[in-house]
Amino acid sequence: MGSWNSLVERVRALSSEPRSPHDLGAGQLAFMKGMLDRAVDFRRAHPELEERWFDVNYYDLVEDPMGVIRAIHEHFGWTLEQGAVDAMTDWRFRQAVHRQRETRHRYSLEDYGLTVDEVNAAFARYREFLTSQGIRSLRK
Repeated sequence: MGSWNSLVERVRALSSEPRSPHDLGAGQLAFMKGMLDRAVDFRRAHPELEERWFDVNYYDLVEDPMGVIRAIHEHFGWTLEQGAVDAMTDWRFRQAVHRQRETRHRYSLEDYGLTVDEVNAAFARYREFLTSQGIRSLRK
């Protein structure tokens, strides 16, 4: 939520009057909660479509992005071409070099008037749904 709020704040600054960061945080948390709650409702109402979904654990994505990409391709029965793997590996290397030189953008939940407990409570239905479906991190 901190990252999302920071992105929304920056994009909105390009085209509209700024809102207080705390108003933005509360509004975006409500928006994301509603979106995830509707997704859970849809998925529960349509178990026959469950194979169309693939939930990605953020920590898996950071720790092993290529493992996540391979798992996604495997789940959907897609071929992962070596050229694509090479291009992604090259991009990741160039990105790592670039990030060593750049000033890191910093933000926190508190910047937007949010706490970890509030975010966890807002996303509780989605997290419980993932657990009930046996959906776990690739790390298990």
